[in-house]
Amino acid sequence: MEPTTFNPYAAPEEQALPDSLSGSDPEVVRRQFIHCESNIKSIGGVMMFGGLLISVGLGVVGALSIAANHNPEPLTALFLVAVVLAGFWQIYTGIQLRRLKLTSRVPAAIACGLWILFVPVGTILGGVSLWYIVRPAANFVFSEEYAEAVRRAPQVTTSTSIAGWILLLVILLFGGLLLLAGTLLG
Repeated sequence: MEPTTFNPYAAPEEQALPDSLSGSDPEVVRRQFIHCESNIKSIGGVMMFGGLLISVGLGVVGALSIAANHNPEPLTALFLVAVVLAGFWQIYTGIQLRRLKLTSRVPAAIACGLWILFVPVGTILGGVSLWYIVRPAANFVFSEEYAEAVRRAPQVTTSTSIAGWILLLVILLFGGLLLLAGTLLG
């Protein structure tokens, strides 16, 4: 058999991204990478929401705990302050990720790596998010060339399908019902 023969069991080869697309039409470039951009911005939104929940939620719980216990353990108070600061760091990273700033990739990868520790949902969310942030297409989305394509073709956007909005509504309603049931029964 020749080594150039087609092998259906071989692993797929990664498509090489062009080194420079500066001569290409910005609208074509934007359409080619819009889904990667959308995924990265969605991860930034999740980071902002999670950071808000962590910083505000644990901040309130910590403040109430310290107020109720006039002599709190210094280690406990320090831990709560560190977690609240980590929540603010995650909010800032999410904002920078949504702006497609190259400097946000490393902090976002670290945050996604930490999410992986929270089995099972965090593992899935962190793994998928980490993959979206470090994949080759993301290298181009964080580049100055892509930022120029975004500036020159702002009309290219994505839209969420009706099925996506319905799924989000069902999840939010189910979560709200669980919260209500927990409040009434607890």
